[in-house]
Amino acid sequence: MPIAPTKTVQIKITAPKPIAEQLRAIAEARGMPLSQLLLQAAIDISILRTVMLSNLLMICRDRSPY
Repeated sequence: MPIAPTKTVQIKITAPKPIAEQLRAIAEARGMPLSQLLLQAAIDISILRTVMLSNLLMICRDRSPY
């Protein structure tokens, strides 16, 4: 799907060269652009964090004497 140029934002990510090379290799092995790999990782981390916080809140609520 084409992306409208007026709705895009450029983000620059700086990483040490060995890490950048590893990330490029992973992206290439998965058949996706590096930018897509990084975006997907950010989304996955955000979802994981949300689930973990939700679980922690449920545990705290279950143990609360109130």
